[in-house]
Amino acid sequence: MTGGGEATGAPRHEAYGLDWPHLLFAYQKAGIDKLLKDPSVLLADEMGLGKTIQAVAALRLLVRQEDAHSALIVCPSGLVLQWRRQIRAWAPELAISTVVGSADQRREAWKRDANLFLTGYESLSSDLRMPGDTGPARRRWDVVVIDEAQRIKNPKAEAAIGVKRLNRARSWALTGTPLENRLDDLISVLEFAAPGRFEPAAMAADYDASWERFNCAVAVVRCCSICRRNLYQP
Repeated sequence: MTGGGEATGAPRHEAYGLDWPHLLFAYQKAGIDKLLKDPSVLLADEMGLGKTIQAVAALRLLVRQEDAHSALIVCPSGLVLQWRRQIRAWAPELAISTVVGSADQRREAWKRDANLFLTGYESLSSDLRMPGDTGPARRRWDVVVIDEAQRIKNPKAEAAIGVKRLNRARSWALTGTPLENRLDDLISVLEFAAPGRFEPAAMAADYDASWERFNCAVAVVRCCSICRRNLYQP
């Protein structure tokens, strides 16, 4: 998770017809525009370039435009509170439900009326088995965001299986870890970002064609030369 912080009385900055606590840089606006336009996005930048801010800003705009009503953000448990602080700073009018704690506490959190639900990978994996109609598996999410998307690189991992089960209209995967020049390392992330668009066995068998399908099916947003080289020059 990267960039920005809570508002501290500093001058507001206008963009997209809204006030923001800090200036949105041109490359961040490019990322936001891509998130607004495309349902399948891999936001792959180096650490420190503000991927969290771009995602939160795009979610705020989608809710205000009534193009989204409920979104789920999944991140490592150690980043949940950092995400919450960024949401409060960059989208203060959005209602947040932070799904942490005991099973009973999480069950109540899933029941809340909120725009954004925020939880960790482990909590999500457990709660997908939650009975009743309020758990995450029972919802149709307008957006699902996964942070540190390399966490689902192994398709057999519980985290990967869990996020791919979610019923969703938009899939955004964020990663600050440099992506290697191995398609195998991306296949599981692609299955989340563009569900139904990739066949892992076929991709592994036809490397060059797979990269072409990847570039067509998933909007890749990257603001640094390292990411561009790793994604487009296999």
